[in-house]
Amino acid sequence: MAKVIFPHSVQKRIEENLQNATTTTLGFLLGKWMEDTLHIFGCYRCPSEDIEDVGHCLKEASGQIPLGTGVCGLFGFYPKSDGDDKVMREIRMTATRRFKDQCSGDHLVMAVFRGGDNGKHLQSTFWYHADGRDVSEADAKFTDTNQILDECVVFRLHGSVKFVVRHDKKKDKVIQNIAKELGNQIQQLKSNQTAFHIKHSHIVMFLDDPPYARTDVLTDDTLCRDLFQYIEKEEEEAMGKKRKVKLKEISKEVVHVNVMKQIAGPIPFEKVPDCSPYIVQNQECVKYMTTTLPLDVIGLVSPDEPVGNLPQIFLQGLVNQLTCMGRTMCQFYKDNRLCKPKPYHYKPDVIGHLVTLLQPTGWSESDLESYRRDLSQKLMLPLTRPTLRCCCRHVFPDEGYGDSYLRNTHVGLSRAGVKGSKTYIVDGTYAYHHYMQDKFDDNGWGCAYRSLQTIVSWFRHQGYTEVPVPSHRQIQQVLVDVGDKQTSFVGSRKWIGSTEVGYCLDHLLGVTSKFMFVSSGAELAVKGRELAMHFESQGTPIMIGGGVLAHTILGVDFNDVTGDLKFLILDPHYTGGEDIKVIQDKGWCGWKGPDFWNQQAFYNLCMPQRPVML
Repeated sequence: MAKVIFPHSVQKRIEENLQNATTTTLGFLLGKWMEDTLHIFGCYRCPSEDIEDVGHCLKEASGQIPLGTGVCGLFGFYPKSDGDDKVMREIRMTATRRFKDQCSGDHLVMAVFRGGDNGKHLQSTFWYHADGRDVSEADAKFTDTNQILDECVVFRLHGSVKFVVRHDKKKDKVIQNIAKELGNQIQQLKSNQTAFHIKHSHIVMFLDDPPYARTDVLTDDTLCRDLFQYIEKEEEEAMGKKRKVKLKEISKEVVHVNVMKQIAGPIPFEKVPDCSPYIVQNQECVKYMTTTLPLDVIGLVSPDEPVGNLPQIFLQGLVNQLTCMGRTMCQFYKDNRLCKPKPYHYKPDVIGHLVTLLQPTGWSESDLESYRRDLSQKLMLPLTRPTLRCCCRHVFPDEGYGDSYLRNTHVGLSRAGVKGSKTYIVDGTYAYHHYMQDKFDDNGWGCAYRSLQTIVSWFRHQGYTEVPVPSHRQIQQVLVDVGDKQTSFVGSRKWIGSTEVGYCLDHLLGVTSKFMFVSSGAELAVKGRELAMHFESQGTPIMIGGGVLAHTILGVDFNDVTGDLKFLILDPHYTGGEDIKVIQDKGWCGWKGPDFWNQQAFYNLCMPQRPVML
């Protein structure tokens, strides 16, 4: 009997997404087989139960999830009005006839959700089929964690394909030409000329048998976990010097793979034609459209996977992405313009796993709203937050953000230590802005400006805006433009407070804010419930100003029975370098008790609200 590991988080997402369903609904379960156990990590909803639509969605889903994983099952919602016999017939037909050959693994798992009273889904049952003729109940285990993907080796494939399409006045003909060129490119990828070079190593793998025949260090017994000993990584030493070190064990870092094409070498004897060559010349005026497609594929592979299997795994990922690119080019072909789909990797907190989506270049975010809405519905993402905009892409540890600012400096801190408490914390990514950055001396007066910069960075990282983080002078100019300050304020070294921060957020980003006023620092000790509610519903950083100081509140650790709490504080008064150890060890980012605040000074809190947008 097949074993299924099913996280409660995936079940909850499916049930929440289907809570208003009244008709039969189908979707896919995304997972990874490890030995004889299927680990489910995600789900993908089909827009309809039409067999052609479901088949199209299956191909689409296969191109969006990391290679090494796959569509391993189906989930189905059936109304209460459908009798058990009818449901079983539908399950048997779906599981044994429709999609078995298109799903990965030896078994096709089905999760069945039945409609109950008042729209509640009361039952979820797992099924799998073993011999293609019948279905039986699977051994399902529900868990609170989903760590299987964290245990995998992460590969990232980089390459490019020159795409040449013959132009035609008729769009339908161009679509046919795109499909033809796509087929040609896939055939070239499948040829023995394709090679995979493990970056920072001497390992090159080919599609021929054995795939590593031209690599001395690999054997039939080499596993993915063994690759790390052959990869050299540069580490920075004192005085800016760098040295190369070999990784001795499985690393959390990404293994980069360059996709290459062998353009020289002997021609296999069987490919030499056994006839005399002849030449046919056609003269005609033809217009071609040319673009270079960037390939960027993510793979999650078991550490115990034999290295010899990697070339075929890599190839399947490339074919899946190239196929999706062809569909995107057809979808967005307009006005004789061939779009270039660019892969972006996302890891929304709601789903907890990587997905790769193609964004057509040359189209604005507003132009792509319906495109994002369709993808969000299929991935079962909320439609009120911009999780799939380009600026929301996942940044891998070895990528960086292209600047010197630290991100999410609270990550890695010890627990606050409030007994019986629950932690409510900022939702998403922010940059730490503090005194003396950007080669600008604001020591002693710029703390609220820096807190505002941190908040703006949060809205940028979450995809709510593309407005750059404003400088001190730009902030001052905004306050003059809205009529809050006189012209002489621009270029001065005067403080601002929480009200001015709210004005700037409204003017620059269109973000409204709620304000909390307390008559003394001592009163903040009883505001835990309001602050917890803010972080649970909005998740934005809070700017707090009082006396002559400003800080950023990133969260609270709150016991709703005793009222005990601590505040997670990001201090903009730090003047040192971007050293996360110093910042955390010295308390520039850390948990503070109610006595941190001046007990006699009054405080104003600017609490930005999330806009509703996609």
